[in-house]
Amino acid sequence: MSSSAETRHIYLMQKTSCIDQEPRRERVPTFSIRCYEPKDYHVVRQMFKCCCLELVMPGFRWSLRQPASIALFLVCGSISYALTYSLWYVILAATALAAVMYYACWRIFTDFMKLKLQTEMGNIEKYYIKPPGSCFWVAEADGKVIGTIAVKRLPEHQEACELFRMFVQHKFCRCGLAKKLLETAFEFAKDYGYKTCHVQTNITQVPAVYMYKKMGFQQYGKCHLIGSCLTFLTQISDLRLKKAI
Repeated sequence: MSSSAETRHIYLMQKTSCIDQEPRRERVPTFSIRCYEPKDYHVVRQMFKCCCLELVMPGFRWSLRQPASIALFLVCGSISYALTYSLWYVILAATALAAVMYYACWRIFTDFMKLKLQTEMGNIEKYYIKPPGSCFWVAEADGKVIGTIAVKRLPEHQEACELFRMFVQHKFCRCGLAKKLLETAFEFAKDYGYKTCHVQTNITQVPAVYMYKKMGFQQYGKCHLIGSCLTFLTQISDLRLKKAI
């Protein structure tokens, strides 16, 4: 084999190897958005449960990074060492505190989930379909529900609505579905005559907060999922945002 032919052969082998090593991109799903139907009841409730439970670990990690939590760990460790002069007891105390914080995060989201399953998610038609100015949508891909969103009128503002149950299955994130769901809700709100749109989202959902702000929402307040020492320990709260339509 000549020198030029050998060089070309090596180049082709390297090029083929690089192509084989390129990561395969997953197929972007083809989805459709339609109004909620009674047949979706159990699937929507199950997805709501899963999405709520998926918030526990991000909430726990977010809580650990807060200055108040770091200070609490330092104080707890200092007291343990001052009493025992043992690093093992310091580690044990820190582990116990982390376990308590995880349990607090789990309680916050599971208590919220149980409350909503007993009320609005227990009768979706009553809360999100029948009231004037309300609607509930589901997103489908390959015949399966992969996302939801709902709109309701704010009781104290006739020209304002609020978004609810904005959920997308984790494996379908980053494919434009959340944006399409929001656009569907905005179009409905405009047609109904709403002037402003409100939404309440958890502070630990950093990607969701970023998306809302990118879509034009501005923060105007905070509130707690439940009022107890659990929220004080974890520093978890909900952000209130709104935008003009």
